[in-house]
Amino acid sequence: MNKFVKKDVVDLIAGDFNYTKKDVAVVIDEVINFITTKVADGDEVFLNGLGTFRSVDRSARIGRNPKTGESMNIAASRSIKFAPASAFKKIVKS
Repeated sequence: MNKFVKKDVVDLIAGDFNYTKKDVAVVIDEVINFITTKVADGDEVFLNGLGTFRSVDRSARIGRNPKTGESMNIAASRSIKFAPASAFKKIVKS
């Protein structure tokens, strides 16, 4: 399995569409900023063909320490969820 980073995406888009790497990096940064800001504000962001990003509130609960088995309180928190689009799922499964 390969690991790709933002630079790889920038290089691909810049090469395929004849944009400067700097311009592509700015656009990608703006997309990431938009998604993170909206999700942090409680909104959902749906990107057709990719999926939906959203935040969920997790209520406080009782958990167990895996080492000792002792009960412990887990505080309420906010988490991020990503639900892949069906087209994305199909590509990954095949």
